[in-house]
Amino acid sequence: MDKIPEKFLNKDGTVNTEALIKSYSELEKKIGAMVSVPTDDADEDTRAKFNHAIGVPASASEYPISEMFDDETVRERFHEIGLTTRQVEKIYKIAEEFLSPVLSDLFGMQNDARAQSGIEKLFRWRRKND
Repeated sequence: MDKIPEKFLNKDGTVNTEALIKSYSELEKKIGAMVSVPTDDADEDTRAKFNHAIGVPASASEYPISEMFDDETVRERFHEIGLTTRQVEKIYKIAEEFLSPVLSDLFGMQNDARAQSGIEKLFRWRRKND
């Protein structure tokens, strides 16, 4: 009886079978609800159960859509590598934070180039018509 935890003993030192059975039953429920982290050689069912448990959507079409990066192929890649919806949202947010200024600069440079080209055409036209 030395190896039996005190919580499973009655005051007289005998085994409290009711407490032991209740604890064992709760332990079985917990273990049954646990999800194992899949190994490299895990089967698809194990991977699917794990992915569902951590929040990976059932299909790529269930990922959020970003106005800036709306691309089904990208969402399929997210699904292929097992990203959660929350991770995808964070990727979109980070990409927008970093790419928005770059894209804005590129569009600005493109507009500057068009304006410069328009001015050059105007000067050529004026020289030609003067």
